Amino acid sequence: MKKQYRYSIPILILGLAMIAVSCIKEEIPIVQDLGFELNSKLQVQESTDLVSDLLFKMGVSGINVEKLNDQYKFNCITVKGFFLNGRYENLSDYDFILKDGLLSIDGKHKQKITVLNDQPFMISKDYAGSIEEFNKTVFDSEIGLLLIFLKEITLTNKLKGNNHIEIIDPKGCSFWDTYYVFGLGFNSSASESTLDSEIERYDLSNCSAIGNASTSCLWGSHGCVSSQAYCCQD
Repeated sequence: MKKQYRYSIPILILGLAMIAVSCIKEEIPIVQDLGFELNSKLQVQESTDLVSDLLFKMGVSGINVEKLNDQYKFNCITVKGFFLNGRYENLSDYDFILKDGLLSIDGKHKQKITVLNDQPFMISKDYAGSIEEFNKTVFDSEIGLLLIFLKEITLTNKLKGNNHIEIIDPKGCSFWDTYYVFGLGFNSSASESTLDSEIERYDLSNCSAIGNASTSCLWGSHGCVSSQAYCCQD
């Protein structure tokens, strides 16, 4: 009996290890390169102070780029943050990594994104496929930020605004006092509904809305972003 017990322990450990490895593998599906196009569509390969209107609304004034062997690391230069998913976010807190044709957030590699057939191809623990076939109406903040940054680094400079921090809103609210609440969704109706829910999550009693909410979609009619500007002055 003792001899049988002595050999059962290593076997048990081996079995648990195999289960653990199996779980790890299931966490991030291995997706074979199907001809991903992100590397060939990459427009931001050097540090730049040209950013899209969307990133400017998020408080971004430029993007730092580091080329490290076979990967790119992008970090946003910011002057303020924005509201998303119940939090005050700042894009400078995130490093975006492009490696093997896949974009991810450093330290959060459970979700990746790339381009296939001119559309975002998303990879997560429970989904791998194009944005057109994504069956959820609301994006979580991680995949939402990846979609936004994917658009940013594949957008040509001529489509980016010549934004300046000194810009003053016509209604009299300065850049520094203007903050945006964002809602993300698979389509425009989903993002608009999410924005309404987002606004209810914050105490904006000392702020006043500037104009009406606006909605734009990153990829055709998919991957939409709705935003509402607020003037928050002391």
